[in-house]
Amino acid sequence: MINRASIEAERGEHTHYVVPTTVEKRCRRCLSIWPCEQSQILDLALRAEGYRKALEDCIEALNVEDNRLRRQHPDPDFAHMVQSLGERIGYGVVMTEASRLWFEKAGSGAFSVGHCIAIQESAWEAARAALEETR
Repeated sequence: MINRASIEAERGEHTHYVVPTTVEKRCRRCLSIWPCEQSQILDLALRAEGYRKALEDCIEALNVEDNRLRRQHPDPDFAHMVQSLGERIGYGVVMTEASRLWFEKAGSGAFSVGHCIAIQESAWEAARAALEETR
């Protein structure tokens, strides 16, 4: 299985040394001028692995599937109260103030108000498509 550790191990074998009596660097493993083609390919593989991880983190953070489920199942005890308040003072105010108060209480673990659903879902789809290309 190819993963970051296996790529780093292979990359570690393609380090350089300075050829005696010159300043030329050669790869210890394949003896070609360093950086050798294999070390450059492995560097790209490490970067791709980092991008893949970042995409996975974005997909998880966007949490689009869970958000869809929550929208389909309103809380029977509180939905009507929140709706009434939102209609009276505005939903943006409700969301922003709730986020601000939660942040004061919990710090960085609090929910935050973000982009609209359409932008989140578009970003989520783009990240999933890009992640599929890395597999």
